[in-house]
Amino acid sequence: MQFNVPIFPEQASDFAKHVDAFYLFLVLITTFFSLLIAMLILFFIIKYRKSPEREAEQIHGSTLLEIVWTAIPLGISMVIFVWGAILYFHLQRPPADAMEIYGVASSGCGNSSIRAASARSTPCMFPRGAQSRSR
Repeated sequence: MQFNVPIFPEQASDFAKHVDAFYLFLVLITTFFSLLIAMLILFFIIKYRKSPEREAEQIHGSTLLEIVWTAIPLGISMVIFVWGAILYFHLQRPPADAMEIYGVASSGCGNSSIRAASARSTPCMFPRGAQSRSR
């Protein structure tokens, strides 16, 4: 799914469309609830504005209402968490055909004895046949 919205840069990987969809979902959820809350605030400001003939009355809570307004945000939060976790773990897992490459790094001191003493081997994963793209 390619989005032609200017907030998304050109997709540099096959997986970018999944991250873009997740980001769009977060933006749409945030926009929807922000507008809903703003409209409800305006509605209740107008409906319950102070007037001389109106008397305050005590209202006792509704357990069903409290369960609903707790369950809905919990459900939305769980969808966001699970979707984000799936994306994260998918991004962190190397491809099945990845080639293991070992690199040696140094502290950059110029002295070969220090460089050899601080060298570390670190495995890096790249898919076979992958080419490096520099910008």
